[in-house]
Amino acid sequence: MSDLMISLVVAIAGAIVGAIFFEGGRLLLHRHRSTRTERRVAAEPLTGIWIESIDATMASLARKDDVTCIQNGSFASGSIARYEPNTQSHRSYDFFGTVEGRAFYGAFWPTNTHGDRGSYGSFFLWQHGPNEWRGSYVSLLEESGTDRRLSTIRPFVDTGMKWTLKQKKVAASDVRNARVVGGE
Repeated sequence: MSDLMISLVVAIAGAIVGAIFFEGGRLLLHRHRSTRTERRVAAEPLTGIWIESIDATMASLARKDDVTCIQNGSFASGSIARYEPNTQSHRSYDFFGTVEGRAFYGAFWPTNTHGDRGSYGSFFLWQHGPNEWRGSYVSLLEESGTDRRLSTIRPFVDTGMKWTLKQKKVAASDVRNARVVGGE
């Protein structure tokens, strides 16, 4: 065999071995990233799009909202868009809170700037499984025509508030308030 043929065989063998190492490295990197993402999602159970259901009370109708939440460590924030009842579909809110184990404490405020803005308040949710959180909230209770400064606080009662997971993945474009303050 000539030196040229030996060099050609060695070059081809080297290219094959190099391609195998390259593909193997790429697959290992992809697996590492996927595992890291899965761990992050498991460690940040609130990240996702949720359906918020609030049962009817003597003072108000049943309500349903889409909640888009981004969790970063022990902090979570996002946006809420009401879709039921239809007469309140113009209402939207932002929220921010802290997560401690299976508990989520937070505050919400309206973002729509015209007409009936909705309420301000705070909430508490407790995790009842990977796809459900339940709790209560407290908010300002206004009487028709009353100045907000004179509003009374609604007592902390079981409102039947529940978040049910709709979609786990969240794109930054899905969140009006995607920026999470804080983090670990």
